[in-house]
Amino acid sequence: MPCEIFKQQSCSRPLKLKFISIFFLFLLISCRAEDNTPARSTVKLLNKYLDSTHLSPADKIALEIGGGRSVILVQENPLRSDTMELVQALVPMLHSMGFRQLGMYQFSSGGQMYLDRYSQDLNVLITNEELFSFPLAALYFKEYRDFLNYIRRFNALLEEHETAFEIIGLGGSEGVSRALDILDNGNGFLWLSPEMLAQVFKAPDSQNPSGNSISPLILRHYGPGENALLWNGLVEHVKAQRPLRDRSFAYKPDELPFQLWQDTGIKADLVVVTEFTYKAVHIMPKFITESTKEEALNSYPSLNVRKPEKISPRRINRIIKRQVKHYEKFLSKVSWQ
Repeated sequence: MPCEIFKQQSCSRPLKLKFISIFFLFLLISCRAEDNTPARSTVKLLNKYLDSTHLSPADKIALEIGGGRSVILVQENPLRSDTMELVQALVPMLHSMGFRQLGMYQFSSGGQMYLDRYSQDLNVLITNEELFSFPLAALYFKEYRDFLNYIRRFNALLEEHETAFEIIGLGGSEGVSRALDILDNGNGFLWLSPEMLAQVFKAPDSQNPSGNSISPLILRHYGPGENALLWNGLVEHVKAQRPLRDRSFAYKPDELPFQLWQDTGIKADLVVVTEFTYKAVHIMPKFITESTKEEALNSYPSLNVRKPEKISPRRINRIIKRQVKHYEKFLSKVSWQ
């Protein structure tokens, strides 16, 4: 036994030091593990909330958007791909409630003709070269191409009397005015970056940027922050222990228990939690060209280039590829995944 070892005269000093080192190493690991585990009290509060609510995110959003209210989804990180899965899951509900316009900051307004042809008619054959030839910076991410294909298939399955979903490109100089037009019409869905959200809310009425009598519902997709998980991984920890039906939910930041916990993320009316695994996007190699360079720099301020006029498309591709790898590495270290 350790105590007996220390009593023995024959016990060597190196053995004592080794035992002490192992003890402190165990203590350090124990403390670190405890620091990374959400407090029992907060776990209990979140479980109590989930026990009392059984609305899916789509159902909760549907309750908020009656009477022509539009929706704005703010995507905090363009390198996160599981947000595409969230929007795809919401499309059937949105269409059933009369939504027909889906404005996306990832797509350029300059390519609207191609977006219309490709997304609304399954019989139209457009090659990848044609589809990607206009300034549409985000399409070097495979997931955006896949999302376009999903909308295309969804529209093809509609009945003849049903109106197809129209994808509106919000990239480029006309993006903000197009977004405001969608909000004016009502029953529109906008998928914006934080930067574009700020531009939209610089319109005459900051509470109601479009001038429409009904303010839009702002959504945020719950997920990892820049450096760590929100609330020390509380939501991820609780989700892993709940039935599958409880792993997707939506909450209002000002309702209990969420108002008790500090949240530094983008302010939203609803925060949507999904069961989808946090994932990074997949790059389409060498997609950024001289003709798409400007759109890429406008769409992703995180490129942070000092002299954008002198940067080459090749370098932009390298920077974005490096950012994706860093994000993948970060997600691999996230707890509870």
